[in-house]
Amino acid sequence: MRQALDNRALKIPALLAGLLLPLCLQAETQTTTKDWMKIDTAPRQEASGVSYESKADYSYVGGASFAQGKREIGTVDEQTSSFNFVASIPATKNLRWRLGIDWERFSFGTPGNSHLPNTLQSLAFVVGADVSLSDKWIMRMELQPGLYSDFEDISAEDFSAQAVIGASYLVNSKLQWVFGVGLGFYQEIPAFPAVGVRWQFADDWTLNAILPKPRLEYKIMNGLNAYAGAELKGGGYRVSKDFGSANGDGRFNSAVVEYMELRTGVGISYQILPALTAELEGGYVPYRREDFYRLHTHEIGQPAPYVQAGLKASF
Repeated sequence: MRQALDNRALKIPALLAGLLLPLCLQAETQTTTKDWMKIDTAPRQEASGVSYESKADYSYVGGASFAQGKREIGTVDEQTSSFNFVASIPATKNLRWRLGIDWERFSFGTPGNSHLPNTLQSLAFVVGADVSLSDKWIMRMELQPGLYSDFEDISAEDFSAQAVIGASYLVNSKLQWVFGVGLGFYQEIPAFPAVGVRWQFADDWTLNAILPKPRLEYKIMNGLNAYAGAELKGGGYRVSKDFGSANGDGRFNSAVVEYMELRTGVGISYQILPALTAELEGGYVPYRREDFYRLHTHEIGQPAPYVQAGLKASF
């Protein structure tokens, strides 16, 4: 099972999971931080004024052992936090600017003999645009320039960017296709295409076959949904200039590291207010990996349980 997971087919989309941002066909915006694509069932309705979307979440991954090849590193647990806020500003009938901020932090309880950084973090501006090409097609172009590092000694080396060019096609109110190409300059594979589909195949059932959070959703009642699925999390970061020396190997000073994990679980979402939704989920992380790919060194973690809580707002 581990050999099947630890292969390039899984690694490539996971590394790009932080690149493609939401493509929304919606009456009510519900953006997920660093999602490849996310679309709702309602046809797009242009707002006459500025609209806002935001999301915040926190998760905890239980401790599990990490290994570098056959060498056991020790037990590592994890806390993850993220926050996203974007304003959508109308420019013309078919064009809306997107301006905002995006933050994500991975915090690890690491043993002293591990090359896994204690913290991996990104803080970036969101600059982009949504363009309505027709009643069926909408295009998004977005750039996230900012800091992608362990935030130990911030310098110009920590500056990087992620970008996306994508489009979504509305077949009807229950079926949409999404296409995109993402770019990440701290990724081993700097560009990767993606295709996704969202299909409401029954009144209460929706298949969201869209990375990085493919899921099957069931509507229990108005405002209350249950879901089961998976999520790919991670990205590329630069560590501090003395990170390697502090860990006994100067090769790792100012090195670039990719972190990736796969989560599988179940959850519920509840619409507290028309513009505010809460989510609670839990499950298992069967795969975690950090990779100093330029140094041909990586560490892999054993499976561990996780819990996550979050809020989404649009207004």
